[in-house]
Amino acid sequence: MPRNAMALTAPDTVLYYATGVPPLGNVAQAPASSQAALAALLPSLSAMETTLANKGLKWSDFEVAFGPEFSTILDWPLESAQPSPVFALDVKDAAKAKGFVDAFAEVSGGTAPWGRKEENGVTTYQSTPAPNSLIPIAPTLAVTDHFLLLGFNGEAVKQALTRLKSGKANISQSGAYQEASKAVKPPTGSFGYLDLKALFERSYGTFRPFIAMSLAFNPEAGKYLDASKLPGTETISKHLSPSVFSKSISPEGATYESVGALTFHQVVLGGFGGGIIAAYPMLESTIGAGGGFKLDPKLLQPSPAAPSVPKNRPAPTTPIPSDSQGNTAPTPANPTPAGPDSTPKAAPVVQ
Repeated sequence: MPRNAMALTAPDTVLYYATGVPPLGNVAQAPASSQAALAALLPSLSAMETTLANKGLKWSDFEVAFGPEFSTILDWPLESAQPSPVFALDVKDAAKAKGFVDAFAEVSGGTAPWGRKEENGVTTYQSTPAPNSLIPIAPTLAVTDHFLLLGFNGEAVKQALTRLKSGKANISQSGAYQEASKAVKPPTGSFGYLDLKALFERSYGTFRPFIAMSLAFNPEAGKYLDASKLPGTETISKHLSPSVFSKSISPEGATYESVGALTFHQVVLGGFGGGIIAAYPMLESTIGAGGGFKLDPKLLQPSPAAPSVPKNRPAPTTPIPSDSQGNTAPTPANPTPAGPDSTPKAAPVVQ
């Protein structure tokens, strides 16, 4: 893999992940059932096809315009309260790539159209942030001769473009990256690098108050965890080393490797589980608003297995009464039915 998007990274980039772009093909040639499913999921698909046709493009031109890699880059400077992710798609034909992005901007603009400008050979599209939003998000697209960039704000995209233009040192010059990348085979399908220590140091301080609050509002967890005794950042981060992932494809098959203090899959699962735990009080409050509903933590526990019953189990028997000496009482051959005249009578005396 060429890993072209490394030119957009910095030596202290927290996450870099690259994978091959699957062929998109011509959506119009898909089976009718697939087209119906896509139309249901993407109502603007038909409008997108029409807009592309007006520009002399079709879906099969996507492979001509973009590829071969799609990359994810995550920067989180120490002075920043939140990370800055940027997604990058390699560009092979800049003219066709701009046609695709123009069509997307026209179809998805709606009541908040994308602003478009040309500057220094870069075409930038920026949407209007949602009003009254706690976190101002203004998705930004930028098309160059080599990349299509997407960020959640214009500053993140601007920083990536500045690195690309300056040609300064990127993550490949980092000693930690060089050491970690040697532990896996050269990738041909996908590659990922995660500075787990830096990610933990940035995120733990931010999310620690939320974790403590979650424990305080969760009486079940409070029985086992004391929020006031959560360990410090350095206590945990000193044990964390970078994680690296590689997927290599050969005629014999595909090889997946992940090396580090935690593998890529463990980080994803741990992050997903941690997000659920942190959101538990809010989720419970939202679901139970006005209805008195309360989530039971026991619902998350597996149900106990039902006891197994032997296939040839003998039928249960009725216990036979016995006297005080342990002798079994005989069972009458023809028991007398219960009734008013069923009381046994004394035998006549013969004189």
